[in-house]
Amino acid sequence: MASKIKSVEIATEWWVNKISNPTLFSNGTSDGIGIAFKLARNASSKLSEQQIVNFKEELSSSIERKLETEGYCCLNTDYSPEGLLADVAKKAHISDSVFPWKTRMEVAKEYVKLKDGYGKKLEMIYIKKR
Repeated sequence: MASKIKSVEIATEWWVNKISNPTLFSNGTSDGIGIAFKLARNASSKLSEQQIVNFKEELSSSIERKLETEGYCCLNTDYSPEGLLADVAKKAHISDSVFPWKTRMEVAKEYVKLKDGYGKKLEMIYIKKR
């Protein structure tokens, strides 16, 4: 079920797209070792429709709960998902290997900010119209 909160819907869809279509991610080094490692892990990480559905539902409801209790939610990855995102992935039986590296998303009811990878700046990708 889709969230009634637009920022939650946008955040959830962004993560679903990222894990459904994993790509190469930079870790900021030029040696290629990190990319080779990620490529090898991605080769065996095709997600089932059920995993995607479970992830989407769990992520959406987890973000909503966090917004209700704290007013703010942060979704992070370093070389694997962290915190709430790691918990959701585990519940949906999704491998860490499909998550982008060095990513940060900040979600509130009024906005979504995203730092999409190593060296990137935190940018507003959604702001609620008044």
